[in-house]
Amino acid sequence: MATKITTPELFNLSSNNTEATQLPVFTTSTRPTPTTSTVQVEYLVIGGGGAGGCWGGGGGAGGYLTNYGGSKIPLTSGLDYAVVVGEGGVKPFTSFPQTTRVAVNPGEDSSIIGTGISVIADGGGGGGGMVYGSTTTEFPAQNGGSGGGASAIRNATSGGSKTTGQGNDGGDSPAQDPNYPGGGGGGGAFLAGGDGQSASGSPAYAAGNGGDGLASSITGTSITRAGGGGGF
Repeated sequence: MATKITTPELFNLSSNNTEATQLPVFTTSTRPTPTTSTVQVEYLVIGGGGAGGCWGGGGGAGGYLTNYGGSKIPLTSGLDYAVVVGEGGVKPFTSFPQTTRVAVNPGEDSSIIGTGISVIADGGGGGGGMVYGSTTTEFPAQNGGSGGGASAIRNATSGGSKTTGQGNDGGDSPAQDPNYPGGGGGGGAFLAGGDGQSASGSPAYAAGNGGDGLASSITGTSITRAGGGGGF
């Protein structure tokens, strides 16, 4: 049978009666609160890049979000924070003539979410494309963190739009005259994608360059990230 200790202020924990251990007695108001600490955090979150289109535009870079060089965010130790790294978009494989007619995939979102922080960088937009076969299917450029480039198709088309504060638009593509024009470049974190060119372009029918990425020294070394893909 257990013995109930009614006076825990002082009791003997040793066979030697001269050595005793004093236990603190707390009330609800005096019980100590567990201490927590905070960590000041800098982050750089980039979404997955979009896939490039078939006969078309370059994939847009994933959204680019950072507080590096600005105000740090205090995160609480001992708490869980969900960190997701988004994958890049996938271009579905099809043989020629292409019987499967699907658009390319955009990139996936990347994020840090938890108490005191919610940062979500959108995936990049997939490039517009054209699928050949017995008939021709055209897919527009997709929106994303940075927009995908426009496809090199018969009609003039526009690049995908950026997510405000995360990237830049994809490049446009002009109309066929008489050959197919160059596809637009995917938008990058720093610059929009370049426009594709027609017969009158310089050089003629050139595809647009991918937009430049942004440099950051958050790891201690300056590295440029989140550039857009070039058009076709």
